[in-house]
Amino acid sequence: MKNSNAMFIFYALKFRQDLRNLRSLNFIAFYSNVITINYMKIDVDIDKFSGGYKVTFPLSEFSDLSDFKMSIAIIKVFSADMELEPELEIDDIKEIVEKTKELDQDRFIVEIYEDGIEVDI
Repeated sequence: MKNSNAMFIFYALKFRQDLRNLRSLNFIAFYSNVITINYMKIDVDIDKFSGGYKVTFPLSEFSDLSDFKMSIAIIKVFSADMELEPELEIDDIKEIVEKTKELDQDRFIVEIYEDGIEVDI
Protein backbone atom coordinates (compact mmCIF):
# COMPACT_ATOMS: atom_id res chain seq x y z
CA MET A 1 0.00 0.00 0.00
CA LYS A 2 2.84 2.41 0.75
CA ASN A 3 4.22 2.03 -2.78
CA SER A 4 0.85 2.83 -4.36
CA ASN A 5 0.57 5.97 -2.19
CA ALA A 6 4.05 7.03 -3.25
CA MET A 7 3.22 6.40 -6.92
CA PHE A 8 0.00 8.41 -6.61
CA ILE A 9 1.90 11.32 -5.11
CA PHE A 10 4.61 10.98 -7.75
CA TYR A 11 2.06 11.25 -10.56
CA ALA A 12 0.27 14.11 -8.83
CA LEU A 13 3.56 15.96 -8.57
CA LYS A 14 4.57 15.09 -12.10
CA PHE A 15 1.45 16.25 -13.89
CA ARG A 16 0.24 19.25 -11.90
CA GLN A 17 0.65 22.53 -13.74
CA ASP A 18 1.22 24.21 -10.40
CA LEU A 19 4.61 22.52 -10.29
CA ARG A 20 5.92 23.44 -13.70
CA ASN A 21 8.50 25.59 -11.92
CA LEU A 22 9.80 22.50 -10.17
CA ARG A 23 10.95 20.80 -13.39
CA SER A 24 14.44 22.09 -12.82
CA LEU A 25 14.80 20.42 -9.44
CA ASN A 26 17.69 18.04 -9.17
CA PHE A 27 16.23 15.61 -6.71
CA ILE A 28 12.81 14.09 -6.11
CA ALA A 29 12.77 10.91 -4.03
CA PHE A 30 10.21 9.00 -2.03
CA TYR A 31 10.84 7.27 1.27
CA SER A 32 7.72 5.55 2.57
CA ASN A 33 5.40 8.48 3.30
CA VAL A 34 8.20 11.02 3.50
CA ILE A 35 8.86 13.08 0.39
CA THR A 36 12.09 14.93 -0.25
CA ILE A 37 11.74 17.73 -2.77
CA ASN A 38 14.78 19.88 -3.35
CA TYR A 39 16.02 18.81 0.08
CA MET A 40 12.81 19.84 1.88
CA LYS A 41 11.56 16.94 3.96
CA ILE A 42 7.89 16.74 4.78
CA ASP A 43 5.66 14.01 6.13
CA VAL A 44 2.44 13.17 4.30
CA ASP A 45 -0.36 11.17 5.90
CA ILE A 46 -3.17 10.09 3.60
CA ASP A 47 -6.55 9.45 5.23
CA LYS A 48 -7.71 6.33 3.44
CA PHE A 49 -11.35 6.90 4.40
CA SER A 50 -11.82 10.55 3.45
CA GLY A 51 -8.94 10.81 0.98
CA GLY A 52 -7.63 13.90 2.73
CA TYR A 53 -4.02 14.77 3.43
CA LYS A 54 -2.09 15.87 6.48
CA VAL A 55 1.17 17.47 5.40
CA THR A 56 3.68 18.08 8.20
CA PHE A 57 6.28 20.79 7.70
CA PRO A 58 9.18 20.82 10.20
CA LEU A 59 10.43 24.31 11.02
CA SER A 60 13.99 23.12 10.49
CA GLU A 61 13.23 23.00 6.75
CA PHE A 62 12.60 26.75 6.49
CA SER A 63 15.88 28.59 6.02
CA ASP A 64 15.41 30.85 3.01
CA LEU A 65 12.80 32.31 0.67
CA SER A 66 12.81 29.31 -1.68
CA ASP A 67 11.65 27.06 1.18
CA PHE A 68 8.58 29.24 1.72
CA LYS A 69 7.83 29.13 -2.01
CA MET A 70 8.30 25.36 -2.03
CA SER A 71 5.85 24.89 0.85
CA ILE A 72 3.21 26.88 -1.04
CA ALA A 73 3.76 24.75 -4.17
CA ILE A 74 3.42 21.54 -2.12
CA ILE A 75 0.19 22.73 -0.50
CA LYS A 76 -1.21 23.70 -3.90
CA VAL A 77 -0.46 20.27 -5.36
CA PHE A 78 -2.33 18.41 -2.65
CA SER A 79 -5.13 21.01 -2.69
CA ALA A 80 -5.61 20.57 -6.43
CA ASP A 81 -6.43 16.91 -5.81
CA MET A 82 -9.39 18.16 -3.73
CA GLU A 83 -10.24 20.77 -6.39
CA LEU A 84 -9.28 23.56 -3.98
CA GLU A 85 -7.33 26.64 -4.99
CA PRO A 86 -5.72 28.19 -1.92
CA GLU A 87 -4.63 31.79 -2.19
CA LEU A 88 -1.42 31.52 -0.21
CA GLU A 89 1.39 34.00 -0.26
CA ILE A 90 4.86 33.92 1.23
CA ASP A 91 3.75 36.26 4.03
CA ASP A 92 1.04 33.75 5.03
CA ILE A 93 3.59 30.95 5.43
CA LYS A 94 5.99 33.27 7.27
CA GLU A 95 3.20 34.15 9.69
CA ILE A 96 2.46 30.46 10.29
CA VAL A 97 6.16 29.75 10.91
CA GLU A 98 6.44 32.70 13.32
CA LYS A 99 3.32 31.61 15.24
CA THR A 100 4.68 28.07 15.43
CA LYS A 101 7.95 29.37 16.89
CA GLU A 102 6.05 31.52 19.41
CA LEU A 103 4.24 28.41 20.63
CA ASP A 104 7.57 26.55 20.97
CA GLN A 105 6.57 23.91 18.44
CA ASP A 106 8.94 22.33 15.93
CA ARG A 107 6.42 21.72 13.14
CA PHE A 108 3.05 22.69 11.73
CA ILE A 109 0.52 20.53 9.95
CA VAL A 110 -1.59 21.51 6.97
CA GLU A 111 -4.76 19.43 6.75
CA ILE A 112 -6.31 19.32 3.29
CA TYR A 113 -9.78 17.85 2.87
CA GLU A 114 -12.63 18.42 0.45
CA ASP A 115 -14.18 20.83 3.00
CA GLY A 116 -11.14 23.08 2.98
CA ILE A 117 -7.68 23.62 4.40
CA GLU A 118 -6.71 24.01 8.05
CA VAL A 119 -3.39 24.63 9.75
CA ASP A 120 -2.59 22.89 13.05
CA ILE A 121 0.27 24.11 15.18
